[in-house]
Amino acid sequence: KHVIRSFVTLPNLKKFNYQRYSFYIQLHGMTEEAEGSIIDFFVKHSFTDWVATSVGKWNIMMDIFARDVEHLNEIINEITGVCGDKLEVYSWRHRNWRIRLPLL
Repeated sequence: KHVIRSFVTLPNLKKFNYQRYSFYIQLHGMTEEAEGSIIDFFVKHSFTDWVATSVGKWNIMMDIFARDVEHLNEIINEITGVCGDKLEVYSWRHRNWRIRLPLL
């Protein structure tokens, strides 16, 4: 009855000297094709582990991980470069909380 059918692994990035950040992007004047290629870039990015699209203020939300602030700045420069002049605004926050799930 209680069979685990799927799961998501959440590694402890601190053990590898990485920090997790939530990143939010608001785009403007995008065609579906252009937005799709930007999303594809984020999905394939080496330091992105979760990407979602939404309606409302933020078009794209993602979690990225970086070694330090300098590395985070490099990733932000990549993100702003890929979005170009279609980037309206972005926001990010450090994720320093842990998810606790009950044991079955």
